[in-house]
Formats: sequence, structure tokens, C-alpha cells
Amino acid sequence: MKKPLALLAMVLGAMLQPAPAQEMPSAQVKQGAIPHEPLLRRVLPNTANQEVMVFEAEYAPGGINPRHFHPAAITFHILSGTGIFQEDGKPPVTLRAGESL
Repeated sequence: MKKPLALLAMVLGAMLQPAPAQEMPSAQVKQGAIPHEPLLRRVLPNTANQEVMVFEAEYAPGGINPRHFHPAAITFHILSGTGIFQEDGKPPVTLRAGESL
């Protein structure tokens, strides 16, 4: 059995407005990340609407995240497990514990 994937994602950039939530079938929601409150959320000094946010995201074995968009830069750091990250038009990248992207 595979271990759950745990990662920290740090989002840095202009968060002018949150992306609207889209409803997904319940089966799809169960496959995505297990939601957690932000570990850190700070407005950057001397900016109008830029902030740093740090989240812990946990995926069940075989869990997926449907195609989606972030309005800012994002960084992943894998705490445990293995995951695959893929951007449009690029080959998939396998990430293992201790690696960042």
C-alpha cells in the first residue's frame, strides 16, 4: 500500500481576488486534497494586495487534483510519499519526499 502524499505549498503573488469555487461530483472531491487551514498567511510589506500563504495539503493514496489554475506562483515541497506534477504541454515530474518544485 502506498503512503499518503503530504506536501507544503507556498503561494507568493498578487491575490487580487480568489478564484470562484466550482462544484465537483462528490466522487471527484474524495480524490482531491484533504483541505487544511493555511499554516501561514501574511501580507507582504509595502504592497497593496500581495501575500504569502503556506498550506499543508494531504492526498490519499491514488488521489488526484483536477486541472486547475493559480493566479500566482506556487512552490511544492514534498514531506512524505510520492506525487506526480504536470503542467500543460510539459512532461510529468515525479516528486519524492525531500524534493521541491
